[in-house]
Amino acid sequence: MRLTLRIDDPFGFETLLVLHRVWILLLLDVATRAVIGYALAMGREYNKDDVAAALQASLMPHTARASKIPALAVIPGGGFPSEAIPGTAWACWGTFRFDAAKAHFAKATLERLTQVVGCTTDNGPLGQKNECALIERFFDQIASHFAHRLPATTGSSPRAVERVLNDVGEKASLMMTLDELEDVIDVVLANYNGESHGGLGGRTPLEAMQYLLAKEDGLLRTLPMARRSTLCPLQ
Repeated sequence: MRLTLRIDDPFGFETLLVLHRVWILLLLDVATRAVIGYALAMGREYNKDDVAAALQASLMPHTARASKIPALAVIPGGGFPSEAIPGTAWACWGTFRFDAAKAHFAKATLERLTQVVGCTTDNGPLGQKNECALIERFFDQIASHFAHRLPATTGSSPRAVERVLNDVGEKASLMMTLDELEDVIDVVLANYNGESHGGLGGRTPLEAMQYLLAKEDGLLRTLPMARRSTLCPLQ
């Protein structure tokens, strides 16, 4: 999608820059489908630093954004695990699965990840998309129910009908700003965690996580206090 970035220069004038691509990098819990953390990256491609930022955001307690959009709010029962479920802040995972994108293979990031989180890494069988079915299905849902409905969306292809219906031409003022998009994405992901999805017995991802933790007596491996004080544990 196209969106604008508003910049105020030293003379007090506002400049609008048009951005053409935003990446959402997130970690999805396989057992419950819950989004545990995410980071946004701007540009034609994302890099190893963006991946590290997403990993770090998934470890640290999530802080809700103070939205500038009136009436934009998280639904009851929504949110991120680290906010909604006591004890899940700083929780570590056992296995980190990722696909074969080049930015995912940065040696320094993977070494820090395994040392800090204490997990194994697995990029799955090469070229087998079904091995990442959960995350693929998640992004299909985000695209169809969110991204392709926004003004100035570029759709999924040059001939996509959404591209034509939501084209704003050169009227940059009709595009969303980056700040607005960040606010909306935070709420969309928090709401996703509070909505029921198939395969969870009618539960929401947050309810499924609460259920499984109660079943396992709440046993979670969390990041030691000494490591938490490091500002950038994964960068």
